[in-house]
Formats: sequence, structure tokens, C-alpha cells
Amino acid sequence: MIQDERLTLGIDIDGTLADTVGLVLELYNSEHKFQASKEDLKLYEMAKNLPEIDGGKVKEYFENSWDRWNEIAPVDNAASDVIRKLAELYNIRIITATFGDTGNVKRWLEHNEIVYNDFVHCDSSEKYKYCDILVDDRVSCINAVAEHGGRGILMEQYWNKADPTEEINENVVIAKNWNHVYDICINGLDIASNEY
Repeated sequence: MIQDERLTLGIDIDGTLADTVGLVLELYNSEHKFQASKEDLKLYEMAKNLPEIDGGKVKEYFENSWDRWNEIAPVDNAASDVIRKLAELYNIRIITATFGDTGNVKRWLEHNEIVYNDFVHCDSSEKYKYCDILVDDRVSCINAVAEHGGRGILMEQYWNKADPTEEINENVVIAKNWNHVYDICINGLDIASNEY
């Protein structure tokens, strides 16, 4: 048996591939009669950003949004093509701690033509165990990979730009979009262009 020696590129779902936050905000706004937008999310923990909501309700919104998987847009329409090209160089592993139904998540991946070698559902604090490089929108997940000898690519989102509670590890690169992720993976984490 031939063993594949390629590095494993781990990719998160919510906020990195799938724009579940858009649908979650739609559900929240409908129920609470607010007009909250992604720009209002300054912290990763959604319940700390929005009035009249707690973590349990946020979980419920995410679960409900994945029940409507076919309405979830990609974070970036280029993701499918970029990941297809990266799959020639890396083992692609979807690594998620999503509250959504795994079957619906996999249906979404197939519908959006996201190629991957395998799929891991785990606690967010354990993502670092399953990859050499992780693309994620959560600073703590990216930092954990870097602290354990891997490399992290933080998908820039409103909720991770200015969170004063989380400092980004020096072994982490911030990506503006999926074309930028490609540039980082191809040209190296240290020399990638920031012109995105």
C-alpha cells in the first residue's frame, strides 16, 4: 500500500466555507425584530454581540440554518475552484464543530462542489489534532494549530478582526478570501502577498 505523504489541509465550515452566519442573522432578525448585520459582530461569540440572545439560542439558530442547507451561500464563490486546485497538492480534510446536521453539511459541500478526502466532526478545541494547516475563522482554533507545530490561516471575518480578547499567534496568516488562501498555500505562509 502506498502512503500519501502530502500535508493535510484542514478546512472549517461555518464562516470559512459556508455563510451560515448570514442565515443565522436572518433568523435572529426575524424573531427579535432587529436589523443586525455581520458588521455588528465584533466578537466570535455571537451571543456577546447581540441583545436578547444566549449561547443556547445561537446553537438553535445554527441547527435551524443547516436544516435549510440549500439556502446557505458560500462565504466566497471562488472556494470550490481554489480547493479543487489545492487538492492536487494537499489532503483536504473538512474539520468542523458545527451544530448543524452532518448529513446536511455534506449535502451542502456536494451541492457547492467542494472536494475533500475526509470529514471530521470534533470539538473546536481539538481541530489541531487533525491537520498540518488549518483554514478557519476562529482565532482560538488557528492559534491551537500554531501552538502544536502546525500553521494557521485565519479567514478574515468581522468577528475576528478586532476581538481584543484574542491575540493572533505569530505562525498565523490572515487571508482575505479563498484566492488569498491559495496564494498563501502555494507561495508559502511567510511570503504570501497581502494584495487582496
